[in-house]
Amino acid sequence: MEWKVSHLEFTGYKTIHPIQLIWHDGLEVIKQLFSDPVFANHITFQPHRVNVRNQYLAWKIQDHLPLGAMQIPIILGSNKTPVMRTTGGLEMHPVFITISNLDLEVQSKATL
Repeated sequence: MEWKVSHLEFTGYKTIHPIQLIWHDGLEVIKQLFSDPVFANHITFQPHRVNVRNQYLAWKIQDHLPLGAMQIPIILGSNKTPVMRTTGGLEMHPVFITISNLDLEVQSKATL
């Protein structure tokens, strides 16, 4: 997967340093998770009920999907992180993405 860089400028808002958005295409990340052989034995393809808010909405949507199709719930998280002490207080705000089809014990691990 290739990193993409977008430079952001806001009218009327000057910054000390240029604002860069460094990102991957979210759909490509999801495809990568599904095709990675490391996760092959840790992905659930069989739908099952979980008691969460909006659970009925998820099952209503599933009822309208073609036979054999499934929803892929996406989980996003973010946390402010300092880049390095020598950068004069620069921060980054990474957004982490995973899918709930991955087993819970695998979702937040850096390695298996």
